[in-house]
Amino acid sequence: MLNGKRIAAGVLVLFSAIGLSALTVTQEPQKKRPNEEAKAIPVELVLHVEGMHCGNCAKSLMTVLNNTDGVLAADVVFESKEARIRFDETRISKADLIALVEELGFEGRVKTPKE
Repeated sequence: MLNGKRIAAGVLVLFSAIGLSALTVTQEPQKKRPNEEAKAIPVELVLHVEGMHCGNCAKSLMTVLNNTDGVLAADVVFESKEARIRFDETRISKADLIALVEELGFEGRVKTPKE
């Protein structure tokens, strides 16, 4: 007859009832549950975007941004040439977002409060 006892870091040690032998089994580390992960602190970035020629340009840029890892929400408005992006800066940086906009053929720069 065997008794089981759990010890730290997912190691299970099985002892025989007579204490003659022990078997150690290691387990894969368990993934953190979603509520245990660090909470994202959303940051907002507003970019002035040049190079959009129509509403479809804005829609395409918005689609790419919204499908980018780390972006929580993005809204792009053709008329104001503005991209408003909420993102998790632990997963993507402002520089990465500007580089992405430029890779798509547009010019992106941080919009100043006076604009």
